[in-house]
Amino acid sequence: GREASGAVSGAHGTVDGATEMHWSVIGGSGNIATPDEAVTGIDGLSIGANIIMLSARVGICPLVMDTVTLTVHDLFIPSGFSPNGDGVNDTFEVTGLDVLTDNELSVFNRWGQQVYHAIGYANQWDGRDDNGHALVDGTYFYVLTIADDAYHGQIIIKR
Repeated sequence: GREASGAVSGAHGTVDGATEMHWSVIGGSGNIATPDEAVTGIDGLSIGANIIMLSARVGICPLVMDTVTLTVHDLFIPSGFSPNGDGVNDTFEVTGLDVLTDNELSVFNRWGQQVYHAIGYANQWDGRDDNGHALVDGTYFYVLTIADDAYHGQIIIKR
């Protein structure tokens, strides 16, 4: 199976000489735009595995089927963390980034100065600035860019 990260995807099937073909969702969820065409769009995928089947027939021959699995990974960005060294919630952990490695995280203080930056962020920020100094407790602002999507919000550091 193939993997996709997102709620909108596309499917392209090839069946030489097919006189009939049909896309259907057999696991998970999804809305297939044009189920009877070789190329179609799919939206409304659920978090986790979504199994899409293409069935095809050439003339009066028996129906042939193949499947593709589209996996949508959940993304959760916390609004704060407590980097106090107790082993609990010590880093800014964005759930779902383990498979979304094409990303960039920038963190700014209340005056708009960038205090932390990482390309390929992998949940390692422990509340220190780019020079390794511990940031004071308070509210900071982030921009997390994943592929072509940008997420932004605030992060509270409370030790």
